[in-house]
Amino acid sequence: MNGPMSMYKLKPVVHFPDSINITDTMYKMKNIYSSNINPSEETYSITNGLPNVLEQVNKLLKKSPVEVEELKKRQEAILKQLTYLKEQMLALREELGKKNSSSDPPSSVSKKISPSHTNIAKEVSWDGVIKEVVLHASPDSPPYSLLAINLLWPDVLRLQVTCHSHSSVQTLPPHLTAFSALAATPAPTLQVRLIWKQMGQDCELVISPLSHCAIRGEVNLLRYLYRTISTPSDDLLSDLKLDSTLDICHRLVHARTLRDKQLQVRALNARLGKSTWLGGEEMGIADLAAWSALRTVSKVDLSQNMSKWQSRCCAAIGVCEL
Repeated sequence: MNGPMSMYKLKPVVHFPDSINITDTMYKMKNIYSSNINPSEETYSITNGLPNVLEQVNKLLKKSPVEVEELKKRQEAILKQLTYLKEQMLALREELGKKNSSSDPPSSVSKKISPSHTNIAKEVSWDGVIKEVVLHASPDSPPYSLLAINLLWPDVLRLQVTCHSHSSVQTLPPHLTAFSALAATPAPTLQVRLIWKQMGQDCELVISPLSHCAIRGEVNLLRYLYRTISTPSDDLLSDLKLDSTLDICHRLVHARTLRDKQLQVRALNARLGKSTWLGGEEMGIADLAAWSALRTVSKVDLSQNMSKWQSRCCAAIGVCEL
């Protein structure tokens, strides 16, 4: 349809009278915006209202009614109570400080664990109870680093590993019997239930199924233990180098082609250089991660330096070379 259209009309729903009577119950206010206001009159305009408000406040303060006096007394009583509580807390703090200073010095174990890195110390046997974690791993990609963790922190962390087989695993390869020897660890501080089952290449550490997420990957397992057990280093460059070495080991395990594996092996060889260990002068988690990765992957070509390093690792851990 072209052209303007006329609107249709609706019947009124509510009928209003033509005129509305204003009742006399409402009070009337002066128009403060009118121009014929007499400044001498007592109004509540912006210019004349401020002095009147200040005067009323001053009068209220000078009168000091009974309610204000009672409020002041209550406030003074509360302040006195707070002061008394503060004195008690300071005295209690001083007494606790004296008790801590006069107590016995910490043991050699506590000296090696920093105050901010006592999570594992609280989760293992410091309270006299051996705690337990669960580690799921595949027989095709075993976490060989477990065989040497007890050598890194013998005074702090001693693992007792008990092996179990999932229904998906019928028989275990002979070279996995070395893990069963860890069940005889004397005076363990942490018990690990190692469950062999068919899964991916990354193992999974379950600390608490309710309050923790599973830690996936052997290098992340070593990271977790290292950062909760050892004293934090002030050398940021060394920490970054360690993380980079662990990432190389992770890429080596997940490399699909022989060329990619050789690239990661050459990167490890460059990190080793002329040093005895990847972690410096002593064997560390970087050596465990690299040693475990090289035992997991298929045959790769190692340089003479890397072959000597691998022999040193096997001799230190007490495991024969594959």
